[in-house]
Amino acid sequence: MKDEDKTFENEVTHLFDYKKQLYAMQKYKSEAIMLENQLKGTKAIVGDFAKAIKELKIHNLTQAKEIDRLNEYVQILEMQNKTN
Repeated sequence: MKDEDKTFENEVTHLFDYKKQLYAMQKYKSEAIMLENQLKGTKAIVGDFAKAIKELKIHNLTQAKEIDRLNEYVQILEMQNKTN
């Protein structure tokens, strides 16, 4: 009878250990899913920022060209004023 009690205790102990490991694995899995979702969100934000930076660079180039064009126009007007 005592051997049977030890076997039962061993099975209960293994079952308890299994449940602890299962809980730990489920917790680890949920944390991994949470981190994956955060990573996807961060990746989307970085992509949006990269797109915005590219658009701003294009806009800055366009503005620089417009400034150059206006500076040339101002020089032409100044030369015309001097000759008049």
